[in-house]
Amino acid sequence: MTDEPPIWRLRDLKPLMEVEALFAKANLHKNPLWAVEFDQANEKLPGACQRCFGVTPDEAWYPIFLTDVDAAEADRLQTAFDQAKDAWIEVMETDREAAFWRGHGWDVLDEKGEVLLIADEIARVLIMVSLGIGGRRPGAPLSDQEAREEARSWGAALEDEARKFRSKRP
Repeated sequence: MTDEPPIWRLRDLKPLMEVEALFAKANLHKNPLWAVEFDQANEKLPGACQRCFGVTPDEAWYPIFLTDVDAAEADRLQTAFDQAKDAWIEVMETDREAAFWRGHGWDVLDEKGEVLLIADEIARVLIMVSLGIGGRRPGAPLSDQEAREEARSWGAALEDEARKFRSKRP
């Protein structure tokens, strides 16, 4: 029996792949940081992470503040997070990066076997979720608040569609 964690493929998460496509388009420009798609990707990234993991990249900068644990446990979690983050930085953009993520339960490769551009953008989120500090794995049940927000956004989208339909009727 192996102790390897189950593997979640980022390329199966549609909201993330929409952001990935924008980063890929931006990379086609002479200066990707100046591309309009780069700005669009960065605007959509927090929402995509929130939908997929229940946490945003900004929240993952200080993950311990999202926990409700005592000081000793917070120190242990912060140390584990910092060690994993430092290990990721050592392998970032090397041929060992995919193996690092696989060890944390993530498949960060595209169909061609290349590391997804978005992997570096959401690294702290992936580490936080894999260590159980905050957020959730894809497919995990939504929190009560997330479920209410999703129902509201779904209802608002449905109302928009109905409004468009009514405005087109003769």
